[in-house]
Amino acid sequence: MKKVKKEKVIGPVVPVSYNRSILAAFEKQAKGKVRFHLENIYRMANSSLFRLVHYVISSFH
Repeated sequence: MKKVKKEKVIGPVVPVSYNRSILAAFEKQAKGKVRFHLENIYRMANSSLFRLVHYVISSFH
């Protein structure tokens, strides 16, 4: 009986499109987190600016 040489499998074989879709999901999640943080920073800056303007205006009265 002849021996058949088996190929070595290093890791799970998945289609390239599957890997790309996972990468796209991570990118989308990361963009969402960055957008969320930027919105929070913008909100904090606006509230601080509002307090500063209110303080300056009230100090003239």
